[in-house]
Amino acid sequence: MPPAFFVDAKRPSLGDYVTGRSDESNSQVNRFIANDNSSKTRSSQKGVPKVKRCISNDRNSKENDNDSKDKELIRNGENHFQQDRLLAAARMFLMVKDKSLLQRKHLDIVENAKSCEGMVAELKSPVNAGWTKIGESHGDHDTVIYFKMEKDAKITCRLETPIEPSLLVPLLSVLNETDLYQTWLPSWKRPVRIGVTQSNRLQQTGRASQIVLIKCDVPWPLNSREGVISALAFEDIDSTGDIFIRLQSRDTGDDGGIVPPPDNPKTQRVQVQGGFLFRKCPWDHPTLRNKGSSGTRIDKEYARSNNGNDLPKKGIHKDNLILVSVSYQIDAKIQMLPQSAINFILKTVVGAIWARFLQVAEDVRDGRRPQHADAIAKKRGVLYDWVDERVQKMLSNHSTRYGNISREDIEFIHYLAS
Repeated sequence: MPPAFFVDAKRPSLGDYVTGRSDESNSQVNRFIANDNSSKTRSSQKGVPKVKRCISNDRNSKENDNDSKDKELIRNGENHFQQDRLLAAARMFLMVKDKSLLQRKHLDIVENAKSCEGMVAELKSPVNAGWTKIGESHGDHDTVIYFKMEKDAKITCRLETPIEPSLLVPLLSVLNETDLYQTWLPSWKRPVRIGVTQSNRLQQTGRASQIVLIKCDVPWPLNSREGVISALAFEDIDSTGDIFIRLQSRDTGDDGGIVPPPDNPKTQRVQVQGGFLFRKCPWDHPTLRNKGSSGTRIDKEYARSNNGNDLPKKGIHKDNLILVSVSYQIDAKIQMLPQSAINFILKTVVGAIWARFLQVAEDVRDGRRPQHADAIAKKRGVLYDWVDERVQKMLSNHSTRYGNISREDIEFIHYLAS
């Protein structure tokens, strides 16, 4: 809008400036023109810095907004990590635009998350031609075991077993209570000496995360073996439906000096890399064979003993099963052992330890392991109630192919009992 004096009725019109007037009139016009030009100049000079200030303020506002959002993402990520949601924490940190705000601990979380995500993906992938099946059982627990022999006698094993949801807390307690390993882990004297002799928790690093030292007997002529293993536990149920525990070897001096050197200089440290994955069992998992019409596990003898009046304890619908997948690579430095001893470890020891592990979990669930029951009671509010709650969400959020047990399966149970 023009300055106010341009619309003043007393001012000469544009025609008066052209036809000529008195000197006074012309002087008046000249003053108007001079005033107008001066006003425009002042307006122009004031406008430029004002625009610059607006742009600068807008930029600062956006930078402040981004900074605020980045700090909120970091706070959310730290909260996720405190709640044992490693992958969710890493996702928050990766969304931060100003990477200079991320500290070393944040970057470590991202690196750990990437490593764990890769291990989870591998455990979810089908078994390929590189694996050899060394065992499959369809008794109390359907289990399949594979192995790969890597170079330098490194052994990689993979085990998969669907379990009932009621078995998960007992199973986790058996795994988590490392000080009780000696009370249940099997050992052998023949044909080769092998077994756990000691297990000590060095540090509890999280709700279900810890660093543990395990010492083992091994066959002659090998010296004793021990491993220091960091177990990092987290859940990603809201996004992927997974609970995962990563196992990773630690070396002397790691983790702020917590890891001690071996007591005996002849003792060799075993290198371990692996993990436990807990997720809702896929409906088409290879262990779920010869089941009822919708995949229910059927126990014929149990059905007969109960006259088919109710659902067998071992007749849990497979949509309500949790798949436990374990993969670990061990460099036990056993190149000197004869092939027969290696075969014994692979075909007998691995399967026996896993079967014992599952049996002890059942004992815990059924009240036959008072030491584990006491440990669960002490940590129920901190750990095991949380596990129960997250498992319920796992089973409800991430459905598989079928719903609840079908009428056909109930009829099939009655048929078996008849």
